[in-house]
Amino acid sequence: MPWFFNHGIKIVAIVIVAYLIRKFAGIFIEKIIRKIIISDHFLTKEAEKKREGEIALTVGGLSIL
Repeated sequence: MPWFFNHGIKIVAIVIVAYLIRKFAGIFIEKIIRKIIISDHFLTKEAEKKREGEIALTVGGLSIL
């Protein structure tokens, strides 16, 4: 039991903080992508959303590395 109170609480805190950072970073990156994508008047809203999704997938894939 003493090991958990010495180390376990720190580990749980690190996992929670890492989760929150990843969650907020994802929201932040999504907003940046929406601002970076230049709206094309010839594209439909669906096509524009698809482009945003493709870029988001690429950024998400790079974050795994």
